[in-house]
Amino acid sequence: MNDSQDKLNFIINKTREVFEKDKFISPIAFLSNKTDMILIPGLEFSDESSKDLFANIIQKTCQEKKIIELFLITESWFKEFKKEEDFELNGKAVSEYEDKKEVIMITHETKLSNDLYFIPILRNGDDVKLGELEKMKGASGRGRFTGFLYSEDIENVKHWGKLNGIK
Repeated sequence: MNDSQDKLNFIINKTREVFEKDKFISPIAFLSNKTDMILIPGLEFSDESSKDLFANIIQKTCQEKKIIELFLITESWFKEFKKEEDFELNGKAVSEYEDKKEVIMITHETKLSNDLYFIPILRNGDDVKLGELEKMKGASGRGRFTGFLYSEDIENVKHWGKLNGIK
């Protein structure tokens, strides 16, 4: 599995398989460098410090192992905001909003891109199903589980390159 799309398809299929069996997903990171795929399983997050620890382990591994591609799978809350200011000014956690959605978040990061996908978790009493995979368009992830490899500064470099005829 060398192609990023093949890896993503594999991860999506395994995520669905595990969720349908267990009805939850433990956080997990798949990291790859030029030669190896490294798996970092997370424990169930019990508090903010357990989330910080998992993020720190991923960050350190990315630096030490020269990681070039990362897939991170977590259960999360998701909310669409109308404007950038809505998110910045309210200062509330997404979990505090009435119209939040429960999702499985899949982050795919390289040095040049940060793609976010989600699969809605559909609960109806004891019945739990997964919706269809959606790619977030024009969205940027925020928080401790983003920016391990990708930096928004690269967008400025890409733009400068296009302006100067560099592909």
